[in-house]
Amino acid sequence: MQQVDGLETALVRSFSRYLSGREAGLDRLTRALAWLSPVRRLERLEQALTREARALDRAGSALLDRAASGLDRAAAGLDRAFGLRDVAQREQRLAALSARLAPACAGLLARKEAAAGLAGTRLESGGRAWMGAQETSLGLLAARLAALDPEAPLTRGYSLVTVRRTGRFLRGPQEVAPGDGLDIRTRDGRVAARVEPGEGGER
Repeated sequence: MQQVDGLETALVRSFSRYLSGREAGLDRLTRALAWLSPVRRLERLEQALTREARALDRAGSALLDRAASGLDRAAAGLDRAFGLRDVAQREQRLAALSARLAPACAGLLARKEAAAGLAGTRLESGGRAWMGAQETSLGLLAARLAALDPEAPLTRGYSLVTVRRTGRFLRGPQEVAPGDGLDIRTRDGRVAARVEPGEGGER
């Protein structure tokens, strides 16, 4: 009797272990089927997409933040180098410099004009004096040339006599012989003459 009870107990335990193993296997199979089911797969894809979207959103935000920061720095640098404030300040400095230079330039220009006027006056006076001196010199030269003009005595009643044979002016009777032709030039014209023998051998 005890032997039968022992077998019954052993059988019950074995069957219980068998059932427990089968239940565990069914549980694993149920979880595996749930993992492989289309609904779960869609849920997993949705979760993965959600994670990727969040990651992309964070990366995009970080990229935009860096770009905005870089643009801000570049804008600040351009503003310092070529900014409106710098241009306005330079224009103000140039205007102030022009305002300071204007009176000085006006005074310098006035002094230059005065110096130029004085130099012009001096040149004009010097030019007039030089012209006067030149005119005096020319007058003297003209008087000298007039004095050397062989025809000048004609205006005072003198005559110029030329020997035709020699073509020279007659200076004395020894330069001619009887029969020589003479050209007598007066103020109003020419007169032809011939040398005739005179008394006592005079011509």
